[in-house]
Amino acid sequence: MLLLLLPLIGLFVLNYLDQSSPRHLPKPPTTRIVVGPRKATPKIAASGLHLVVLVEDGSLWGVGYNDWGQAGGKTTGTMAWTNQFDTFPGGSDWVDVAAGGPATFAIRDDGTLWQWGAASGGLCVFPKNGPVQIGTATNWSAISAAGGIFGLRSDGTLWAWGNNSNGELGLASGGSQTNPVPLTTDADWAGLAAGSSVSAAVKSNGTVWAWGHIMSGSRFDGTLKDIGVRTPFRLGTNASFVRVQCLMTSVLAEDRSGRLWECALSGAPEQVWRSLPDVPNSLGSWSAGGFVIVALDQTGKAWVSGRNRLGVLANRWVRKTEEWLPVERVEGVEGGAAGMAGWGCAVLAKDGELLLWGRRFDDSEGQIENPFDRARVWLSRYVPSLKPRGYGRTPAFEIVPWTAAEFVRTNEAAANPIR
Repeated sequence: MLLLLLPLIGLFVLNYLDQSSPRHLPKPPTTRIVVGPRKATPKIAASGLHLVVLVEDGSLWGVGYNDWGQAGGKTTGTMAWTNQFDTFPGGSDWVDVAAGGPATFAIRDDGTLWQWGAASGGLCVFPKNGPVQIGTATNWSAISAAGGIFGLRSDGTLWAWGNNSNGELGLASGGSQTNPVPLTTDADWAGLAAGSSVSAAVKSNGTVWAWGHIMSGSRFDGTLKDIGVRTPFRLGTNASFVRVQCLMTSVLAEDRSGRLWECALSGAPEQVWRSLPDVPNSLGSWSAGGFVIVALDQTGKAWVSGRNRLGVLANRWVRKTEEWLPVERVEGVEGGAAGMAGWGCAVLAKDGELLLWGRRFDDSEGQIENPFDRARVWLSRYVPSLKPRGYGRTPAFEIVPWTAAEFVRTNEAAANPIR
């Protein structure tokens, strides 16, 4: 009798397994957000527990924990999780944004730099006082935050501040910095990317430099050690790069021809760049974080590559790949922005939706610190319909596509004063 039932049991289990595929999951209601004329390049910025989106009218929208006001909106100063986007105060004059820890940093079109929330090792802005301008400089051009905080000025100088317990800031002097200090005396920096342990920047001559909490050896044979490169060192001999991003154990860079390269950080300053497979239909927007890369091609289709932690590859059968895998239902978003969202991936369509997959950005039940979450992530990733009943109240790790908001163009832009 059991032998006769085995095929039916197998079909039953496979059906549940297949629920992890995005095509079988319902699409939540969409929140429509009206935006004005294009002023900024759209961008997605995320820390562990909040997400910020810069849309093309220059306005900022946030979701997630807002205990330090880092997610903006009307719930400033509360621990309540907000699962619908709300606008940041300050109008529609923002041109760049970064999120790191319980803090958000943004640059206005007048070149000033502002902060909401508390930066580890850096400035703490109480919710009732945010946003607060950082310094008096009016020539900030780019901002990035993760393990440390880094800013680029239009004069080509690179600045660092925040936590520096593991050499994240690349400052030879060591010690955390409350306010921005020059990373080097050079004035030819052209781009930057903060990572959780390793950060990197590209110079105007096309060379890439890295610093931070760099590991050498293997944790399996007892040889793993932190060599802690405290000052920037050049990665390889290539000199044709225009943009960088950081993974946990490597640095990615795009060259002038639109091709992606990776440089693994094995501990020795002498590193070698290797080219990655070409993105189908030519590379458009791309972003990287943790162990995964997400990209949009020129036709507006989304692709992913890397390790399949928390379902970010949108394919339950693949654990790791260097090839590009298509993301179902994410296509036709030409001119959009690709980004990371905590442990998930995101795409902001031009004049359209914000789409997320991987770890869902929702912890409304506040159970993220449960000690069994790691096991539950594993269950959710492979058999979401078979998870324990109690787990159903912990949506933070559900592997689902999520439409958080739909941004709709208009001829009018919000103009709230800074407060």
